[in-house]
Amino acid sequence: MSREVVIIAGRDPLSEPGGGHSRYVAAHARAALRAGYRPHLFCVAPDSGEVETDFGVIHRVASPFRPFRQLMVIGHAPRLAAPVEAFALGRARPLLVHGFGVWGYAGVLAHERLARRGVPSVPILSSYTTYLVEARAVRRAAAGYRARR
Repeated sequence: MSREVVIIAGRDPLSEPGGGHSRYVAAHARAALRAGYRPHLFCVAPDSGEVETDFGVIHRVASPFRPFRQLMVIGHAPRLAAPVEAFALGRARPLLVHGFGVWGYAGVLAHERLARRGVPSVPILSSYTTYLVEARAVRRAAAGYRARR
């Protein structure tokens, strides 16, 4: 039986048929398959469920918020970390938890949740951009709102 790896995809890799982030994540999942791992990709979606693909199992986690680029990661990360934690409890250890871009935040949260339970995991983050300009624009736009404070 192959070892398993958790991949935090963020958005559903099947919802972005062209290139970009989702193709990058799927390519890494295919590489993990070739290396003898069974990829489990976690993403936010309108509905929960699991889908078997040629590059691993996609675990969709229901969220009322659309994963528009990486701007909503702060709200989605805890929503993704909880099912990763539940998934990891019955798996071989240590479990690799690989997050991509800012979605790596969910992987780090899952790793921290597992560590508090004494479950070893190895967090990996592949960062290919920081979206600094977007983050600054969101911060400026939110500056006048009470929720930001």
